[in-house]
Amino acid sequence: WNQQLPLMNQENLYIPPDDKEIKRTTLSSIDQERISFISRFKRFSSWSNIVSAVAVIVRYVLKKRKQNEKDCKDKAEMRIIRLSQENEFGKEIKSLKENKPLQNDSKIKTLDPFIDNEGILRVGGRIRRGTWEFNIKHPVIIPKSCHVAKLLIKMCHERVAHQGRGLTINEVRARGFWIIGCTKTAAPRFWAASNTGNNSGASRFQSLTWVPISMPASPSSF
Repeated sequence: WNQQLPLMNQENLYIPPDDKEIKRTTLSSIDQERISFISRFKRFSSWSNIVSAVAVIVRYVLKKRKQNEKDCKDKAEMRIIRLSQENEFGKEIKSLKENKPLQNDSKIKTLDPFIDNEGILRVGGRIRRGTWEFNIKHPVIIPKSCHVAKLLIKMCHERVAHQGRGLTINEVRARGFWIIGCTKTAAPRFWAASNTGNNSGASRFQSLTWVPISMPASPSSF
C-alpha cells in the first residue's frame, strides 16, 4: 500500500507569499488591547458603574502624566464610546479620516457621519445650521450590537420611571445618543418588563356583589 501513495516533495509544500487562495488576517497589538478591554464591559450592569470604573483608570493615567484630572467621568464616557465605535465601525472611521466615501453596504452611510474633535463618530444630517445644541443636532452614534447600547437604554428607561418605549427612546435622543435600530434594540427590555410582577400572574376579575335593598329599582331622570 505504501507504493501507491505519492511521494511527498518539499517543493509541493511551499506556499508563495502572493498566493491569492490564502487569506491572511493580521491583528495588531492595539486591536487586541481594545477587544480585551471591550470584553470586560459586559461585566457591568449599569451605565453609571462602567463610567465610574473607567473614570478611575482615566484619573490614574492623567495623574501619571501630570495632567488635569478634572472631568474624568466625561472623559471616561467618551473613552467607552470611542472604543465601542472603533470596534464596530472601524472601516467607516478609517474612510472618514482619509476623506474617502463610505461603502454602500455601511450601516451608517445614510446618517452622513463625521468625526468631531474628540474622535467621536456623530450624525451629520441636514440640520448643521440649526439653533439646537450640538449634542442634539449631532448625536453620538452607538452600535446596536454592543453592550453599551443596552446600558444606555436601561439608564434612560429608569430615568423616565419605567414608562413606555417612546418616552425611553426620546430620553436617549435628548441625551445626545443615536443608537442604530434603537426601537428593535429596546424591544427585549420592554417585553421583559411587561412580563414581570403582577402582569405575569393569572387574570383577575372583580367579583360582583348584591344590590342593596334600599337602592331604587330604576335611576331617577335628570
